[in-house]
Amino acid sequence: MADFQYRGVGASNHTDKDRVNNDYYATAPEAIDYLLSGGAKLAAHLWECACGEGHLSKKLQSLGYNVMSTDLIYRGFGIGGGGLLAANNSI
Repeated sequence: MADFQYRGVGASNHTDKDRVNNDYYATAPEAIDYLLSGGAKLAAHLWECACGEGHLSKKLQSLGYNVMSTDLIYRGFGIGGGGLLAANNSI
């Protein structure tokens, strides 16, 4: 297991003092397994708009999906600093 913790959140009601810097809450890649085992059908080409360190993107890529990965903050994976607009300018 990696040396970090996953925290799943949807909308957050944390105060500014409780929040992780830049609201970084990684989702465990096992979430993809649960999603697909529940019958979800995904398109062949996906955009992971909050890729963080690439946990979900890497899992999806390992399953054969074509994934464009972006985030507002560059965290060592994908394209950071502007999401889809930054990705379009770099292609």
